[in-house]
Amino acid sequence: MHRFTNSRSKWMDVLGFDQPVEERGYRSSPGTSPTYSSGEQESAYEFVRYPLRSPTYMNYPRFPRDVTFFRSRGDILLSPSSPAPSPNDLKPLPAPPHLFYITVQKDPSSQISTARPDLLLHSGPSKASTVISFAKFHSVTQMTDITLCPTPPRSASANFSTTNFSFPRSPPPQEKQRLHPKFKFEQLAPTGGIFSAEKYEFCHTLPWNNVRERFEWRHTSGPFVRTMDRDSGGLKLIRVSTGDVIAVYAGLGQSSRASNPSRVLGMFRFLRGDSTVGLGEEFEVLAIMSILSLVERGRRVAKAHKQAFGLK
Repeated sequence: MHRFTNSRSKWMDVLGFDQPVEERGYRSSPGTSPTYSSGEQESAYEFVRYPLRSPTYMNYPRFPRDVTFFRSRGDILLSPSSPAPSPNDLKPLPAPPHLFYITVQKDPSSQISTARPDLLLHSGPSKASTVISFAKFHSVTQMTDITLCPTPPRSASANFSTTNFSFPRSPPPQEKQRLHPKFKFEQLAPTGGIFSAEKYEFCHTLPWNNVRERFEWRHTSGPFVRTMDRDSGGLKLIRVSTGDVIAVYAGLGQSSRASNPSRVLGMFRFLRGDSTVGLGEEFEVLAIMSILSLVERGRRVAKAHKQAFGLK
């Protein structure tokens, strides 16, 4: 676990965050609170360099209800799903623009790449966009560490009429919490026994009451049949406390450019209803990152099987 903590720490620095390693922890138990980063007491001199008015941090971007994932040179693009055509349409509707870019680790077997995140979720349609979450696969187990990055602060307009230029002092604890963005860590882990269905579980803290809840990805029967590719077939995300289906995924698996010229990887849908109210924006990021982790792991397993048996 120490090795994974160090690699996460390294990539926080690479991505532009300077949170000290000793201030981080890790916990993903349903009965406990999630692990947050905590700030240390700043001196009066340090506060001279910062605005006396605390910044307001932006929320995570919202995802469309219906999502389509596309392959793009080994990486993944996330777009709103195109609406169903209508008989009154004179011509095909234009494809929706890509909203988010997901960087995929190209050579996970390389010794140089072992400490790098396997997936990076960007806040926009290119690699230049800010990273809002990243995932690291455990090499021995089927577990995946998912990190939610702090969102960038909004730029506050200068308001000299209300600014206090007196000697800076340490803010109260609740104000200090707003001054420091927090990393949040969760873990996607396989559950179930040898003779039970394969499931993958992660936890999420509800933003309105701080209650920890479990969510499970389960394979589902239907028009999509599960194959050895593991990234094809149907999956549903279950809220364990209620048994309600929160989201569904339909994977298309590996396909050639001739049969799939648009390079569609799969389709995802958030199901709206009473059971999804109050889950928060962080849950949407966790849902997207967890399904992408399962899909990418499945692709790598299928590739390893083909290489082992000399298949193309």
